[in-house]
Amino acid sequence: MMIYCVFGTTGEYSDREQWPVKALRTELAAQEFCLKAKDLCRKFDECNSLNDGRNKFNHPMDPNFQCTYTGTSYDYYTMELEE
Repeated sequence: MMIYCVFGTTGEYSDREQWPVKALRTELAAQEFCLKAKDLCRKFDECNSLNDGRNKFNHPMDPNFQCTYTGTSYDYYTMELEE
């Protein structure tokens, strides 16, 4: 069985952060999750509200949400689930 692991990313070069968000059973579910999570980031537009360029807000889909001047992106990778 394959699972689809969604992760978030922000920053660049040595300042880049990446974190796991959610594992889903179908690729379509992972794609839809990424699109919705990205859309919420654009709607809230919280990334520019702090002087230090970093911000945390209560992202309803990502409890570990992080953001820098580069914004936040979501993607997924596929891996086999061993039972």
